[in-house]
Amino acid sequence: MLALCALAAVAAGLAPGCTDQVTLDADSVGGDTVSNPDTPGGDSDSGGPLQVIELGALATDAQGISAEVAFEIDSAASAFVIELNADEGVALTIASLRAPDGLTVVPPAWIGLSGSPWLCETPCANRIAARPGQAAFLFPNTPLMTVRPGTWTMRAYAFSATGADPAPVAAPLSARVVVVRTPQGRTPGNALPFNLCLTGAMGINAEIAQAHPRVQAALGEVTATFAQAGLVLAPLRYLDVVDAPQVVASIQGDGNDLHQLFSASEGLPLGVNVFLVERFDVAGAEGHGAGPVLGIAGGIPGPVLQTGGPRTGVAVALALELGQPDRLGRVMAHEVAHYLGLFHSSEAAAVDGSSHHDNLPDTSDDDPDNLMYWKVGSGAGQISADQAAVLAHNPWLLADQMEMEKLSADPIEADSGP
Repeated sequence: MLALCALAAVAAGLAPGCTDQVTLDADSVGGDTVSNPDTPGGDSDSGGPLQVIELGALATDAQGISAEVAFEIDSAASAFVIELNADEGVALTIASLRAPDGLTVVPPAWIGLSGSPWLCETPCANRIAARPGQAAFLFPNTPLMTVRPGTWTMRAYAFSATGADPAPVAAPLSARVVVVRTPQGRTPGNALPFNLCLTGAMGINAEIAQAHPRVQAALGEVTATFAQAGLVLAPLRYLDVVDAPQVVASIQGDGNDLHQLFSASEGLPLGVNVFLVERFDVAGAEGHGAGPVLGIAGGIPGPVLQTGGPRTGVAVALALELGQPDRLGRVMAHEVAHYLGLFHSSEAAAVDGSSHHDNLPDTSDDDPDNLMYWKVGSGAGQISADQAAVLAHNPWLLADQMEMEKLSADPIEADSGP
């Protein structure tokens, strides 16, 4: 069996099949409050399927914690993604998130309880994973949580993304919320805009890919896999990307190959970017585990409604090692599912023999038939009902129901509080 990877941070002591483990692998701060001008809990059925709330510029203090930020979620909302952006050397996560009824979705003390800011697992029913520079967090990503209308409050947390010690840092950052709205009578989105980005690796460009037997077989498997969740790849685009690495030899640090690859999506139509590269020359990287790296996702989830950023995509290797089975389609589907918000259903056993599972009630422990199992083998690639529900919450599935240019040009500007 072969190791799969997502660029998700993991807590100390775990042994996942991810390449981006970086050794792994104080809450009452006053300040400005910003809010969405919509009426809390109001009926907003006349609005569009997606809403962007710009929370603007924030800053963390020496303890790594930002001022509290407030935003309004209306009664038509079914999910939202919080996005944080900072310099690449700064890792970002959520210090606390409180629902309108006072429920602490992300408990303020979780970082101290977890021992590491990279992953909020047990303290957070709705799991979140930190990322350097550009981080996204999907709510809900479990049936144990629902989105309630009203005023939500959040604090961001920033820490060093380099070195063995993830120490808190004071840093500027920006934040926004992308809200999925499915008012009564509106059909939820099920079309995933899919950009197959061809780097020229293995001599395959956009024209050749459209008739290439192996690429077409892989896309057929991706299509069949996501059909289990009622999703379709539409539109499916074949796009040549220039000046993009065909071999990914680095995945950490400023300007690494992976970031250059994903940034090559600048100017492409909005969609989930799936880059085909020749191979990853990062075997033996900390946290990778045994076997070659087959694919990497920019986040769990990745940035939404964006292209051209250092994490805006997934990368999948075309090269096959001697004796390696061809799982190109399975790897594509697995990494795209990470990008849409799914964690591994089960992780590899830790050194102490313990095992770790996702936050979904209907996924079985250590089930190699699940699409999100940490290794890829000959399993069935199944998607559970709870996993399908998480996928359906991602804003990318509503991209075809809105005017993307208008969304990008006219976001909601949040008001500043006293």
